Amino acid sequence: MTIEKYINLYDNNPSGIYTTERWLRNNANNILEIVLPIEGNTLSEKIYRFRFKIFETPLCKGCNRKVKYKNKTIGFQKYCSNSCSARESKEAAINTMIKEYGVNHPSLIPFNIEKRKKYRIDFLKEIIGNSKLIKASDIEEYEIECDVCNKIHKIERKVIEQRLYLGLDWRDCISKSYSTSNGEKELSDFIKSIYFDRLILNDRKKIGKEIDILIPNLGLGIEYNGLFWHSEVNKKNNYHYLKYKECKKVNIKLVQVFEDEWLYKKDIIKSRIKNILNLSNRKIYARKCVIKTVDYKTTNKFLTVNHLQGSIKSSINLGLFYNDEMVSLMTFGKPRGNMSSKDGKEKYELYRFCSILNTNVIGAASKLFNYFKKNNPQVNQIYSFSSNEWPGNFYEKIGMKYESVSKISYWYLKNHKRVSRHNYNKKKLVKMGYDPNKSEHEIMKELKIYRIYGSGNTKFIWNRKD
Repeated sequence: MTIEKYINLYDNNPSGIYTTERWLRNNANNILEIVLPIEGNTLSEKIYRFRFKIFETPLCKGCNRKVKYKNKTIGFQKYCSNSCSARESKEAAINTMIKEYGVNHPSLIPFNIEKRKKYRIDFLKEIIGNSKLIKASDIEEYEIECDVCNKIHKIERKVIEQRLYLGLDWRDCISKSYSTSNGEKELSDFIKSIYFDRLILNDRKKIGKEIDILIPNLGLGIEYNGLFWHSEVNKKNNYHYLKYKECKKVNIKLVQVFEDEWLYKKDIIKSRIKNILNLSNRKIYARKCVIKTVDYKTTNKFLTVNHLQGSIKSSINLGLFYNDEMVSLMTFGKPRGNMSSKDGKEKYELYRFCSILNTNVIGAASKLFNYFKKNNPQVNQIYSFSSNEWPGNFYEKIGMKYESVSKISYWYLKNHKRVSRHNYNKKKLVKMGYDPNKSEHEIMKELKIYRIYGSGNTKFIWNRKD
């Protein structure tokens, strides 16, 4: 076979048949004898070198080291490693930026600067809520018409940031008179108003650390966690978890109430504490109730009013009704995250359970859980997570077993509330124009938005027996 004919076959046929030794020996042995002595790790590489007259190995564009042969389609790689490729791409990008914008970093591009300014304005508008932004100057001094006092506050961005840092409201009229201790006193006053047995304030004897409210006869401790004083600024990441563990060692059930929960979900907190103290306003027995499937709208409304964590999207919602009034609710859905089924078992997660405020529905959880198991025989496993900030044996009562304690997670403090860390992941922050070379944590610290850590969650599991 002539060289010209072979090259034509090689160029016009994407499959590798014409580069196999067997085919060459049978159909073009003269070509095989030519290519075999050529440098190369494989026959494919030798033929590629022969076809394109590459008798010296190409060099990496980044470091001038020899590169590897990939395949017939690609040929030789342009770079010897991913790091060289990335370095060259970065340098090319920097050169392009300098040529087009006169700067060497995306954060310095005028468009991105304006984008950041817009984000800050949008961020500010979100913080001030119903208040009205009157004026925003180039030096980031704002004039805001307050929806509380109806006065115009002249305030600098750095002052707003400082107040957020302190866990305070942005308004002058609120922040000047605000004190975290007010909430702690309100909580203790509430407990004193419903519980008339002995309680101790600011006990330091049981665990060597202060417990805000201790009820010795019940082995119950209640903590009020002010957002600023319990943030990463003042507390270690594992502070709340260790306090939970230390109380558990001495048989104290610890309730940890976060400041924003008391400020914005006070009715739910009061109801849960009443339930723990066995002082709920009314009692209902689940055996006198009926179970009905509930739609999403009804589920969402019930959870928003009665559950501390609010609503969640779920596929199965079971309501417990007493005289046509829904008094308890349990929701289920497919497992989230890495809990998804990988072993062929049908798995579900118990998302939410709660009862109507100030009501103890005796046996509600067991009745709803058993109903779900009975009517979903294909389900082999059910998971759920219990917040370590609230004690109880709810999961054991319904037949679930302890499995593990999950990694301690965190929130960010914004506008005197804890907000999900997922709102500020690195990818979202970079899209907003922030420095991609900095971590999520570094960027948020620069914004004076700090983390506050929880006590972790305990994972429970139920397995259907064969």
